[in-house]
Amino acid sequence: MIKRPRLILFVVLFVLSGLLTACSGQAFESWPGFTADSQSQTVFLAYGPHVYQLNLTNGAEIWRYPAKADAKINFYAPPTLASAEELLVGSYHHVFYSLKPGSDLPNWSFTGAKDRFIAAALVVGDVVFAPNADGRLYALDRSNGSLLWDFQTGHSLWSTPVVDGERLYLTSMDHHIYALDVQSGREIWRTEDLGGQIVAAPTLGSNGTLYSAIFGSKTDDPARSSQLIAVDAATGSVRWKLPIVGWVWSSPLLQEGVLYFGDTAGVFYAVDAEKGELLWKYQPTDPPANHSIIGAPSLVGDAVLFGSKSGVLYALSAADGRLLWEKSIGGQLYSNLTTVGDLTLLAPVNLESAVLLAVDRDGNIRWQFAPQK
Repeated sequence: MIKRPRLILFVVLFVLSGLLTACSGQAFESWPGFTADSQSQTVFLAYGPHVYQLNLTNGAEIWRYPAKADAKINFYAPPTLASAEELLVGSYHHVFYSLKPGSDLPNWSFTGAKDRFIAAALVVGDVVFAPNADGRLYALDRSNGSLLWDFQTGHSLWSTPVVDGERLYLTSMDHHIYALDVQSGREIWRTEDLGGQIVAAPTLGSNGTLYSAIFGSKTDDPARSSQLIAVDAATGSVRWKLPIVGWVWSSPLLQEGVLYFGDTAGVFYAVDAEKGELLWKYQPTDPPANHSIIGAPSLVGDAVLFGSKSGVLYALSAADGRLLWEKSIGGQLYSNLTTVGDLTLLAPVNLESAVLLAVDRDGNIRWQFAPQK
């Protein structure tokens, strides 16, 4: 008999490889990861055999790494731009890179991980923190990629840690959230077993609270359901729990005391961050099976935008959840949304015409990018 935690992990991996995976004959695939930089007006996109640098204003390709595709190399983790000459990105083939945009040669690479890199890295001073699916957080010397220390959890790490200056906060699929000393990696505290996998980074509020979503069972029992939780960042104790319908794959968006997020049941929520009370929710109804919400939303003025498995982009009133507009983009929208200036970026899966596109405040496509061979 399969033990319940292992069974849940198996289901998670099955969903990721089936529901959320585009199959094109490569060894591994997922949705593209991307990072926008407003200062340089560029976007860095990790997709398949390459990492791309694009012009933010028109989507034109500026640079790619490697120059020639290698069947053994696959990238999907969002890149981290540490400086104009330092782009940090992990790969599906277990190697972590420091790249110099415009160059064909990496600054350095780290080969000590035992599994793929799914999440973006975090840079704090001279240290790069790289979470890996082997369950370890690797602390690397930013100058040369040498290992400073690592921290082992009980299961895979699929999310970027967050930092408040002295502490790192790390979520794991072993059902725990960890607080670590940012200098040494020493464990300060870990939460109790929270009852389910945690795949997204916690959201850190200014009031010293961490907000995170826990995978649960499809049940009428609130204690076993998926939940949004608030955790005291000082002690790791749970402040409140709110049962929700489906799994949440992304970090809640916190804005002016309100948490915004969606789940795999196609429900989008606005929750009071202090009290843990539901303010409003919205669910598309036609057809409900195609409206899983995987990526994080984005705020554009007074509207909150999110995408769904159906390939539809939605804009709701952030105040009360009224539908403002909806646009059919096509493909499936699984990635986080990122808004820079008047453009919102999204990376559809299974859309033949593009792997990254930019829309304006009304959801109209301004540009789209498809890699050229």
